Amino acid sequence: MNQAQLRLPKLSFFNKWIMISYVAIFILNTILTQAAGFSLGFLGLSSGSFSQGHIYQLITYPFLGNSFLEVIFNGLLFWFIGSELENLWGPRRYLYFLLTSSLGAGIIFILIGLVFFTGSAAAFLPLTGMSGLASALCLAYAVLFPDQIFTFMLIIPMKAKYFCMLLIGMQLFYGFTSPMGILSWGHLGAMLSGFLYMMAISNPRFKKFFKKADTVATQVKFRKGKPHLKIVPSNEENGDGDDDDTPKYWQ
Repeated sequence: MNQAQLRLPKLSFFNKWIMISYVAIFILNTILTQAAGFSLGFLGLSSGSFSQGHIYQLITYPFLGNSFLEVIFNGLLFWFIGSELENLWGPRRYLYFLLTSSLGAGIIFILIGLVFFTGSAAAFLPLTGMSGLASALCLAYAVLFPDQIFTFMLIIPMKAKYFCMLLIGMQLFYGFTSPMGILSWGHLGAMLSGFLYMMAISNPRFKKFFKKADTVATQVKFRKGKPHLKIVPSNEENGDGDDDDTPKYWQ
C-alpha cells in the first residue's frame, strides 16, 4: 500500500460540504467584487483586525479563497487526501483535526502578527483560504503513509515524506524572506497544530479520556431519551388505597 500511487478516493461527507462552501463563497465574493465593488475581505483573519474585536475572523478565514487556482488546488487536496483521512479516522475525528489545525493556525498567525508586526502594514495582511489546512492534511498523510507516492507539480513523483519536507522548507523560506512571509507562518501553524493533535490522539491517556467521555455522553443521551411517564393510581391522589380497580392516569 505504501508504495502505491495515490488514487482518487470517493469524496467524503465533510469534504463535500467543505468544498461546496469554499467554492460558493469564492464565487459570491467574485460576483460582489466585480458587480458591486463590495468584497468579503472582512472575513479574512489579520492580527490588526482581530485586536479591534473582529473575533469571528478566526472561524471565517479558511472559507475565503483568493484565486481560482488556489480554490481548485486546495479542493483537490481535500478530495484526494482529506477524503482518505476522513474514511480512515471517521468523520468526528477528522473534523476535530480540521478544527484544531484551523484554530491553531489562526492563533499562531495572530500571535506572530501582534509580537512582530504591530504598527506595520503586515498587521492587516489577511490570512485567507484553506492552504494551511491543505498543508496540514499533507503532513498528516505523510506521517501515516510516508512512502506513498505524490506527484509534485503534477510532474515529479516523490514519496509523501519528502513532499512534506519540501513543503515545510518552502514555507520556512517564504516566512523568513518574503514581505508576505507572515502568511507562511499561518500555514506552518496549521501543520504544527495538526501534528500535535495527531500526537495527542495517539497517546493512551487521551484515548482513555475520550473513551470515558463517549461513554458518559452515551449514558446521558440514553437517559434523556427515556420516557418520564409513570402510571399513578387515582387513589394516591384521593388517599384511598382500598379500591384496586380505580382509574389510573399518566404523570
